[in-house]
Amino acid sequence: KLSEISSKVKEVSAEVSSKVQKSLPLDDELVKKLTLRSDDLQAEHDLIDAQETRKEAVRDYLSTLLPWETKDEAREILVEECREAMTNMTKEGQTFTGPFDLPESAVRMFAEDSGIEEATEESKVEASKKVEKMGSLPQLLDEFDLDAHVGLIERLFKVDKELVRSHSLLESAGKTEQFFWKNYFFHCAFIRYEKGLSVEEIWAIQAEPDENKAAPESPSGQNLDETGSVELTFEPDDDEAEIESVLNEDDDDATGTGAGNTSAAKSTISEYEMVDSESDKMDDAELDELDAEIERELAEIEDI
Repeated sequence: KLSEISSKVKEVSAEVSSKVQKSLPLDDELVKKLTLRSDDLQAEHDLIDAQETRKEAVRDYLSTLLPWETKDEAREILVEECREAMTNMTKEGQTFTGPFDLPESAVRMFAEDSGIEEATEESKVEASKKVEKMGSLPQLLDEFDLDAHVGLIERLFKVDKELVRSHSLLESAGKTEQFFWKNYFFHCAFIRYEKGLSVEEIWAIQAEPDENKAAPESPSGQNLDETGSVELTFEPDDDEAEIESVLNEDDDDATGTGAGNTSAAKSTISEYEMVDSESDKMDDAELDELDAEIERELAEIEDI
């Protein structure tokens, strides 16, 4: 594949560049030019790689369905009717000679002794009506790329021998093959359109997932479970941990009293936290007084 060859070329270029730099006192820019790794050439190589990668993706996608097939289970009943119509049309020269005309450099589509009729004025008018009836064509069909259809063509050759025969009778494959296949696939698309199968299912460009798009993160301090519910979690501070320890010891002695103390302690903690949240506004004397008050409260709880 072209992408693999390009990758090999880059590796060899990098190796050569390294050896040249070690052997000769050359600046980096000159070395890049000598090894065909200048910024402009690198950008051009990257563009070619991207185009080839996209073409390979399209080629793989187009080869997944034959022109008469569908993934729509509700319309599978139409598949056999479409298949029969498409295999029958490969026996007719008009399938390959219109609506898209040959370039001026090509005199005819098929060899003169092929016995296949070339385009006529009548067939051209009929083909134009089909184009008008369908309206705009999907991009992969309108901007037809023969290379992208190679995988699909290989599959068709295995199931339609008449198509193989018609293709073998081309007058000059280099000049006519592009139009041979574009006209053929247009008529396939028209049959799908006429019978009720989606044309876009095969020839529309599929949206690519954005791999760079990050998954949404949960807000700070929150854990999201699989159902999307939010659980808030907090770490206890030192005062809470100490009070909780005292209350747990009391619970072993008297469960009834412990419940009341727990409520009182939580109330006290709440009050302390509220005061603490305003500590930025207090001077040193007030903070000392607050610390003393907390120590007295803790001592009273221990006495209980």
